[in-house]
Amino acid sequence: MDSLATADTSAPVWAGTRRLVSFRDDVAVERQAGAVAIAHRWGTVVVRDPSRGLAAALHRLTFGPTRAANVVDLVATGSVEPAAEVIRLHSLLNDLRFLLVHTVEVNSATVAEIVPMAMGARLGGLLGATTVPTGVRVRLSRFAYLRELDGAMSLENPLSLYRARLADPRLVALVAAAASPATVRELVDLACPGAVPAGRAVLDLLVGAGLLDVVEPESSGPDEARRTRLRQWGFHDLLFHTRSRSGRHDDDFGATFRFIQDIEHERPVRELPDGPRVPLPVPDLDDVLATDPRLTVALETRKSIRRPGERPIDADQLGEVLYRTARVRAVYGPDQARQLPYQGVDRPYPACGGAGELDLWLTVSRCAGLDAGIYYYDPAGHQLVRINTNRSDVDAMLAVASISAGNVAPPDVLVTITSRFQRLGWQYSGMSYATTLKHVGVLYQTFYLVCTAMGLAPCGLGVGDIELSARCLGLDWEREGSVGEFMISGSPADEDRSRHAAQGMSGWREYNGGGWRRVAGRPEENPA
Repeated sequence: MDSLATADTSAPVWAGTRRLVSFRDDVAVERQAGAVAIAHRWGTVVVRDPSRGLAAALHRLTFGPTRAANVVDLVATGSVEPAAEVIRLHSLLNDLRFLLVHTVEVNSATVAEIVPMAMGARLGGLLGATTVPTGVRVRLSRFAYLRELDGAMSLENPLSLYRARLADPRLVALVAAAASPATVRELVDLACPGAVPAGRAVLDLLVGAGLLDVVEPESSGPDEARRTRLRQWGFHDLLFHTRSRSGRHDDDFGATFRFIQDIEHERPVRELPDGPRVPLPVPDLDDVLATDPRLTVALETRKSIRRPGERPIDADQLGEVLYRTARVRAVYGPDQARQLPYQGVDRPYPACGGAGELDLWLTVSRCAGLDAGIYYYDPAGHQLVRINTNRSDVDAMLAVASISAGNVAPPDVLVTITSRFQRLGWQYSGMSYATTLKHVGVLYQTFYLVCTAMGLAPCGLGVGDIELSARCLGLDWEREGSVGEFMISGSPADEDRSRHAAQGMSGWREYNGGGWRRVAGRPEENPA
């Protein structure tokens, strides 16, 4: 108790400003026979043989913010051995720091909350963050961002396991002032001249939670190695990585079906756009099985071929590629018994939950038996719908593809992959866009293997133009936007599939059976 009192009184005390503590809103404390169970989103902690005071203190933390001293008083007044139980309280809450919300209150009004978002959160236990010396220089991380959340501004940073809820606009100004390095005194005096106590208390918590960085002198060693790593992360890449996987946030995640009651799910197969329809031939399975190389041959000789061949791809080949990679084989559901409250789609490539959200749009430059233009591929009817005959649009789409591929000649056919985002967003929280990109990846590999088996020239692209594709395809990019591009052409006659494109370059060194490709690439191994 004495150590707590010393810690409490050594911190600055300002009239009207208080630092409070509580459990997260989703923590429940249940008294059991001879124990107390603390249930939280990540599990349950059972405290054996707690004193009456310790049980009361833990229960009090679920009622909202309170002074740390009040929690200690509950333990002390309800225990036979108060000193030992206070020590036990501190030890327990030190282990449960990831459940403790630290609040700054001014004149009985909450101005800021520092909320833990993951089990790794480790801010100061019951007493919270220590006081940062006024002369220490701090700054806002380039990864930090502010957004509206539940009626207040939320400061977040993918490098931190805390979220700061800022209810007072002066505290937002404090964060903005930290865009350039400044001392603690300078920041508080500049941004919060009328609320220095509150600004000072919040700043201590922001630094302790890793939402503001202490400016350290340049040095070598672990800190320099970390700075080097972080320099190579882009803001959006790091944020996307940490928010599209679990472990560093507390957002809803997974198949939550949060719109099941009030928004109709996107249909499993997209409605056909207007335009003349072009039926595509269906490949003969026996012919495919008779001429296809073995799977290992296709895997080993798979390569990106950026230049189109002398002879263009023809309509029969294009129809076969689309049929073998992207057609709809079946639609199924809903099936409540299997917890499937929507219609799933079966296609040749795997998709999470039978999503079927990807669609293909073909910009045709040259294809024997098919006019140039932009087409939609109907995966259910195995046909093309011609939607755009404007040559300048065709050329613009092909030009972007050529630049993305390294300023090569335009492909015979550019496949633009779009996603109907709401088809996934209706079902999943936190992972819907990451999921659609995974689907693009498996579709790329499916394209590669089928095109390789057929002796065509495939090449996946790393970037496309959202605005251009939306205009040329006639789409609303917020509902259905481009997420991938793939080039398909007739293969050059001199293409050697037994060699990697980089083979022979300086630094080339083979590992793990590098000779497989050479053997698999022999003509007798690849009848296509």
